[in-house]
Amino acid sequence: LVGPSGCGKSTLLRLAAQAIGVPCTIEDLTGYTEAGYIGDDIDNIPRNLLHASDGNLSLAQMGIIGLDEVDKIACSEGYGRDVSGQGVQEGLLRLIEGKTLQAYPSRRHKGPDASSLNISTEDMLFIFAGAFEGFEGEIETVKGKVGFASENPFTSSKAANPLRKRIQGYGLIPQLTGRIPNVVELDALGPEELYAILKMPTCSSVITRIEEFRGLGNGIELYFEESSFEALAEGLALQNEGARYLSSVLSDLLRKAKMTLPSTDCRKLRITREFVQDPEGSLRKLLECFPLKEII
Repeated sequence: LVGPSGCGKSTLLRLAAQAIGVPCTIEDLTGYTEAGYIGDDIDNIPRNLLHASDGNLSLAQMGIIGLDEVDKIACSEGYGRDVSGQGVQEGLLRLIEGKTLQAYPSRRHKGPDASSLNISTEDMLFIFAGAFEGFEGEIETVKGKVGFASENPFTSSKAANPLRKRIQGYGLIPQLTGRIPNVVELDALGPEELYAILKMPTCSSVITRIEEFRGLGNGIELYFEESSFEALAEGLALQNEGARYLSSVLSDLLRKAKMTLPSTDCRKLRITREFVQDPEGSLRKLLECFPLKEII
């Protein structure tokens, strides 16, 4: 999965596992190194999947492993062994080809008396994800034809070569990319998608802000009008910021109101498009109706 930060790569992995009914673990590859060096060992990834399945071996062996930030383990040029780049890629290659490892059903029960299990990676689904920043510019340098015709339905419209070739140019070894049968580009979320996320009843970014205001002083009810969601979505899309920035944007938007309103008699705060566009001016108007209480 190749796509910008915040476009939903990790969410797609979790939803896929949920739809199929198998466990899923998403690993950040930036913390891994080749076996024998400081850092997390690649062989621990299948073990983490076993722990995510509550020790159910048969279920874990059919699970999904999400490998995020794969672009951060690109091969680096320089002297010495590349233990966090090519070394990690070679370790992942052995997992994808099928490897049997010893693992404990739980992280807590380890030691001489604990029984271990043999877990195989042969039937696990490995899904790589990365932003590949600067990828667009590199795509334009790749030219050529693929297969029996110049037009190939399985190549990106931006160039004739498969995405796999372009990823190799970014620094992933061909032995690894050659075992990834499907490479997909994800577009950045637009205002429509971001608006739909904000409107979801389970949107944690909105729910968290509402609960925070309810816990202030005597409690303040926070309401969001649809126009405020539209303004937030438009602003995020304009700045090319994905869904993961929703929480920080809402936190910045409401910070001054959160610190000021508990010292007033205001018990309801309605967020409108005008508030999103000018939070300080909207707060000043609100304080004219609900002035700050004098401290005796």
